[in-house]
Amino acid sequence: MRVLYITGSYRPDSMVSHTHGDLVAALRGRGVDAEIATFAAPDHAEAISVVTDRHGTRVWRVRPRMPHLNRAYRVWGERVWAFPSFSGLVAGLRSFLTAERVAEYDLLHVGMAFPYATAVRHALRSRALPPTIVTITGGDILTNDETGYGYGKHPVARRSITRTLRWAAMVQANSPLTAAAVARHGCPPERIVVQPPLSSHEALPDDAIDPYRRAACREIEQTAAIPPGRLLLGLGRMVPIKGYDDVIRALPAVLAVCPNVTALFAGPARDAHAQEYVTSLRRLAAELGVAGHVRIEPQIAFPDVARYFAATDIALIPSLLDGINMTGVEAASVGTPSVVSTAAGLAHYVETFHAGELVPPRSPSALATAILRLLTSDEAWSAASRGAHAMAQSFSLDNTADGVLRLYRQLVPDKAPQSRVLYSDADRQSIGGDDG
Repeated sequence: MRVLYITGSYRPDSMVSHTHGDLVAALRGRGVDAEIATFAAPDHAEAISVVTDRHGTRVWRVRPRMPHLNRAYRVWGERVWAFPSFSGLVAGLRSFLTAERVAEYDLLHVGMAFPYATAVRHALRSRALPPTIVTITGGDILTNDETGYGYGKHPVARRSITRTLRWAAMVQANSPLTAAAVARHGCPPERIVVQPPLSSHEALPDDAIDPYRRAACREIEQTAAIPPGRLLLGLGRMVPIKGYDDVIRALPAVLAVCPNVTALFAGPARDAHAQEYVTSLRRLAAELGVAGHVRIEPQIAFPDVARYFAATDIALIPSLLDGINMTGVEAASVGTPSVVSTAAGLAHYVETFHAGELVPPRSPSALATAILRLLTSDEAWSAASRGAHAMAQSFSLDNTADGVLRLYRQLVPDKAPQSRVLYSDADRQSIGGDDG
């Protein structure tokens, strides 16, 4: 079976790239002849180039084709597609995914319905093609009106996402929450499969968790990165949809019972809107008199993430909307339970494994109650910690690779590895139709 695994970003310094590379290497170890295709920078010297990654996997790098009027072009792309370089992605893929090249593969596997799978669909207009699996992350299809979050807030992008999800031979959702969102776009339910994604952190062995947590607390407290006492950690981009303001609103009730608690929020503030959100968090903490118990820091370096979570009492995921939020899995890998909003896809897994507490979104009082339930009961915290560790193991490399391989075999049975899917006239019209 030959598979082309298409992902938007694949760089040696990227945490996401490590998970993609590890998964493809594991699939190759299971007999799949897999290659990776990704996008190079627009100013990359070659339109199409190929390298080999640290696992020995062939990686194709495709340069988006951008016109000379770059600024005007990007503004148009942002207004129409909600993604400045979308048409450049399509043009680059069109030159790469020739009929001859596509015929070499039994299956295409594309990460993110938008922009990448949609760009692939446009590039393959009116061509015979192998079946395509589209992996959903959440941010590619979910929208939130309160915060203006999501590509689907743009009508053209929303219609295009719907067509892509109906076009896919199979959609791999990362949680029941995203699976339900895919179904609302009209994808037939028999084409939707929930498959837990690969975590960037493998779960520690049972007997290693307590020593690791004690050492992490000592090391981080010695660097003054965190104060002594109980620690709550929210890790992720500084954007309103993460709901960190609700944690700050919950803090007065938490501190009335546990006065030695600090809430640490760490993540990048990449644009003016994100920076304004950080400013609003600091202002809110000052207004509520809890500024001394709130820390906001830049992104924690990937090698340090596990240590920070090991030094943490509770991981915070109070999201207004989240496809899954893998930070809860990273915390669970070192035995840290989570308090999770039911608007996050991770809530399903936390509930299944009893790996923490669930709260409704936008409910500071429920957040305070859930946090205190874990902080004030060693029995409750220990039970949730054990559940969290069990949950993390379900996101292991072996579990993910075995699950993905089962999906591949559903579409490309071993008895007919060279089979091709030729789409009907109706499907071809959907592939080539005008999404605008």
